[in-house]
Amino acid sequence: MYRMKRHVPQREGRPGHMSDLSELEELRAFAPPPPIRPLTPERFVRQKEAVMREVVRSAKANPSMSRPKHAVPRNRRRLAIPIAAALVVLVGAAAAWTLVASSGRDSVALQCEIEGTDAIIPAVSGDPVSDCAAQWKRESGSDAPRLVAYDNGVGGITVLPADEKPPSGFTALHAGVSQNVAMIQMQQWLDDHVAGLSSDCYDTPTAMQMTQQELERLGMAGWTVQPPPSTDHGRCVGTGILDAATTTVSLRAMGGQLPASSDVERLAVELRSIAQDCAPLDTVARQVRSAASRLGLSEDAHDYELTEVKDDSAPCTTIDENVGGTIFLILRGPSGS
Repeated sequence: MYRMKRHVPQREGRPGHMSDLSELEELRAFAPPPPIRPLTPERFVRQKEAVMREVVRSAKANPSMSRPKHAVPRNRRRLAIPIAAALVVLVGAAAAWTLVASSGRDSVALQCEIEGTDAIIPAVSGDPVSDCAAQWKRESGSDAPRLVAYDNGVGGITVLPADEKPPSGFTALHAGVSQNVAMIQMQQWLDDHVAGLSSDCYDTPTAMQMTQQELERLGMAGWTVQPPPSTDHGRCVGTGILDAATTTVSLRAMGGQLPASSDVERLAVELRSIAQDCAPLDTVARQVRSAASRLGLSEDAHDYELTEVKDDSAPCTTIDENVGGTIFLILRGPSGS
């Protein structure tokens, strides 16, 4: 998963409506996919960050593509396409969000407008307005205004301030409409460094068996698991891509685990110990923040983002550690007594 915050590009003087493929090729032109040869974990991380920096830098390089912070873009609908293309580019070097969805509710990421700037974040609770309101608070330090979630017409969900007129093609979602929580949890597991597919170096048969078991646990038994493509030359299966249109999970082989000395892996060790205690949500949240602090990680400095999702049907609080620009810590569990 990758969080990208940038000013919304405003393309001018470009006649006609570009196809999804054209947009993808445009992104590939200035953000080429990672090389085919195997990469070390450190190089995978550097490649991921370099690609996203190039995406942002290229958007800013052309003054005609910039806009005042609070200006409303004339054509927001097309923004979702290059964002998806950026994620396509990252498949070989970073955790991958779902790219093909039968509707926005099948997506596992969100596009949130926060004070005139767009942030692409992983979905967490299934409530897009709630997730974007929480991100607004993190980014600005103030409570979000009233927000409205829209199906943006290109397979995703965009959340805008209620007083902003949506672009053509956007369809407002009724209050209470939820994203597919099982898919969100599945993607988090695929990218999880604590107990998920990214927690160790798994070969293809083991990864396929683990993934099928997790699908069944989440009530997605009808889905199928595909092995990594032959073009993947990584030695470890470390993530996957959800395709709601075909109900498949396509596994991807990457370079391997991050070094044991990295913040991500050091934190994962601490989180595994905490998860074993089967404590309620509020207790686990305190323990996780304490563990992160001992490692020198600060929530205020955006070294990590912690999200608590209340689920009183769960016997214990689970912890997912996903990485993409920052460390996303997602806690799901019962509230304390």
